[in-house]
Amino acid sequence: MNSTAGTYRSDSKIEKMITDKSFSYSQPWFYNHPFALRCELGIGDSNRVYLKNAKQRANAIFDILFSKHPDAVFFDFWVDDYSLWDDIHVKRQLNVLKKELCFLTKHFKKYDHAVISGLPFNEDDVEISVRRNRVICYTDEKYPYRKRMLENFSWHERKVHFVSFENECILSVYDDRGCDIVFADKNKMREFYPELKPYFLPYDMEEMEKRIGE
Repeated sequence: MNSTAGTYRSDSKIEKMITDKSFSYSQPWFYNHPFALRCELGIGDSNRVYLKNAKQRANAIFDILFSKHPDAVFFDFWVDDYSLWDDIHVKRQLNVLKKELCFLTKHFKKYDHAVISGLPFNEDDVEISVRRNRVICYTDEKYPYRKRMLENFSWHERKVHFVSFENECILSVYDDRGCDIVFADKNKMREFYPELKPYFLPYDMEEMEKRIGE
């Protein structure tokens, strides 16, 4: 059975946020949301060490935020206006669309879901898209969370975001360089700050300390 916007599984603030189309969840997530922290994943001088550290650090952050497993995942799905593309680009986009539809079908068959339509566009989307939707899948312990999280390392794979209703947070791995954690409020951000601090990106440390201190 499909879930619909406005039907909630819990009292979670973060669930209400992701099911509200006014919640604009756009990259860079850390800079677009006040209650967010940024972590560094890939560290090392060689490709082997770099990727090993990225996987280990991503898994460690995952364990901090999700003691059991995430309650849901969500991702964006765009409907494009192909009249704005030439024939070559249309062919390429149709191949992408085929992959997108396979991804959607897989999730729709397995999990209860909600589709939040009519989301605001990012500036870069306006020229090519006619509609932007958020697809939320309410998953279970059998969902391959860690495998799917590490697939976010690849630039050509769909970016899937992981949600905890209990800990009121969203984990978004943007690639093997790092990830952002968005919280529903400052109290939750402060609660997880000490545990996540060893993984923080030094470049944004000053901004994170400022957010905690305000």
